[in-house]
Amino acid sequence: MIYTSGSTGRPKGVAVPHAGLMAMVDSLSERFDLDHDARVLQFASFSFDASVFGIMLALLNGGTLVIADEEHRTPGRPLVDLINDARINLVALPPVVVGALPEGSTLPRACAWW
Repeated sequence: MIYTSGSTGRPKGVAVPHAGLMAMVDSLSERFDLDHDARVLQFASFSFDASVFGIMLALLNGGTLVIADEEHRTPGRPLVDLINDARINLVALPPVVVGALPEGSTLPRACAWW
């Protein structure tokens, strides 16, 4: 059971079969060539349903889940520094966050955005 963000009116619980979650993890793991070297940044709030795939991609591939604290969830130098310092190679960021990163930010080539 996960809870949706409420974009259709109000938050609600949704039953998600394990098979669907595993198919998603398998597909994304293959797409991003993930293995035990995966270093995934958990950027989304744990209360947001989209946070599930980041957690699973890291842990079910034997990788590392790095959890961004409040300071590092704001678009700016602290977020860029965390991505580089923690050697993140997979993170899902909203387009508005990517667009607000400091100009000239250097990020790992292997980082994937969607």
